[in-house]
Amino acid sequence: SRRLYIPLSLKEIIIKQNVKTGHVFNYKNKILGRGKMQRLINEFKERYPVHGDWNYHDLRHSFAFNFLTIGGEMYQLQAILGHK
Repeated sequence: SRRLYIPLSLKEIIIKQNVKTGHVFNYKNKILGRGKMQRLINEFKERYPVHGDWNYHDLRHSFAFNFLTIGGEMYQLQAILGHK
């Protein structure tokens, strides 16, 4: 495990969501596990077809791409993603 630091603005958003599970990813105040997350992504993919097949791990790749696109530094991204 590792510790992640989040911006104050994100913390405020999470607090406003009134998350009672202690998990950021929740659905109706129930823990949103890997299976449910995959089902929600599959529903999204059916509703909004995109080119190619992807899964929830690809969201990590999208984050990395967008982070660098808006001017983020490679070393910052490396730390955020937990890479050495």
